[in-house]
Amino acid sequence: MATYELGDGVNVRHLVYDRDGQLADASVALTWIRPDATTVAGNVVRIGVGTYIGDTFPPDAVGDWRYRWDVTGAVVDVQVGRFSVTDPAAADPLVYYPLDLFKLGMSAGADSAVTLLLADALANASRGLETYCGSATNPRIFYKAAPAALVVDAGEALVAGNVSDELLVDDLAAAPSLVEVHMRGRGAGAVWREFTDYDVWPANAIGKGRPIRSLIADPGAFGTGRVRITAPPGWPDTPRDVREACKLLANRLYIRKNSPDATAGVGEWGPVRVAASDPDVRALLEPFRLESAG
Repeated sequence: MATYELGDGVNVRHLVYDRDGQLADASVALTWIRPDATTVAGNVVRIGVGTYIGDTFPPDAVGDWRYRWDVTGAVVDVQVGRFSVTDPAAADPLVYYPLDLFKLGMSAGADSAVTLLLADALANASRGLETYCGSATNPRIFYKAAPAALVVDAGEALVAGNVSDELLVDDLAAAPSLVEVHMRGRGAGAVWREFTDYDVWPANAIGKGRPIRSLIADPGAFGTGRVRITAPPGWPDTPRDVREACKLLANRLYIRKNSPDATAGVGEWGPVRVAASDPDVRALLEPFRLESAG
């Protein structure tokens, strides 16, 4: 899948062939489909027999885009393409506790060097708790990421039942804008069928600030191959306990920077040591750990 940066122009071309394999003119329409499934009509220009291009299009959102060619008239056809848009100026990965509040709690003042160290501690704490709640290869994020196309292997993620099948998915911060079942082919030649006859579970998760964890459908509806789900990964809102755990862990990391031997200082009773782990952090995060994270 091609990748563009926000602000780049995207150019696409479509060739129309008749049943004899010859280029042929027809009525051609182009639609751009944003990551959130809203659409923009594209302008199409004929540059030769059966050859059409779209005007240069500037995507206005980060995530996985689609574009659809609809051909009618002498030839009837529908072709869908995909590309991804990234933002090179995007901020670093989200941290779960505000830097300004952290500075205030640490009495950091306006010292720029200390501010950088505190920001680094918050970033490391945020990535660390994601790994702790998920895994090194599949960290659990607690914010709403940009919509993306996520592919699930139904053969591995399906829980079959007599009344319904449950397709287990990673955290989704909103209901999918598109669900597709793989029919045949691979790579650019893969054919996908849109699938709409499903429910999300838990049904009221988003309203409670929790993620969607599975899709429910009739037995056999998902098949046993790949299912592609377009949705924003993560959580709709960052849980309060995750924010608090981030603050506590970042505080410990910041203190530890000057204590390679785990000694934070010398008190009345001798050296004060920094514990290898914080029981308060563990207690706050334990409800958010995935089953496989232990």
